[in-house]
Amino acid sequence: MLPASVFVARHLASIASVSRLSLISRTPEASEAWKVETEGVDMDSKLSPAAHPVGTNVEVRDLFFNTPARRKFLRTEQTEYKRIDDIVKQLALSHFNTTLSLQHNQRQIHKFEKASSPQEQQRRVSQICGPAFIENSVSIDIEQNGMKTLGLGFITNFFSLSG
Repeated sequence: MLPASVFVARHLASIASVSRLSLISRTPEASEAWKVETEGVDMDSKLSPAAHPVGTNVEVRDLFFNTPARRKFLRTEQTEYKRIDDIVKQLALSHFNTTLSLQHNQRQIHKFEKASSPQEQQRRVSQICGPAFIENSVSIDIEQNGMKTLGLGFITNFFSLSG
């Protein structure tokens, strides 16, 4: 489930123009969800009611399937996949209140469940960065002048010793 602030409409339009995109969303006040599906640069959309819990689900399939002109600028499939994988991991580390999954070639690569508690958040960070990162990090929780900083910092010699 993605909060509305994660995706901006212009980003969705750009992604939809080069993929097969499906978006299902339901507000807390609505009795049913709505699903919109688009495919390719024409972006002819199909709108229909759908059964879905409160929240939003965005599915992107066949990324770059219809972009022959762009193909000469794309790197190998593995390079493009690695970039997407990195972006999903960055989103997972910065949006603990969101469930994210990545599938590639009909295979589930990652499933990052919503992480509400500090333990669940630590588990997610460990899943992405490895247990050694967690073992060699310190929790940061500072509030000053109306600003709050939360996160994990790693012990500087950890990476120089292990790398």
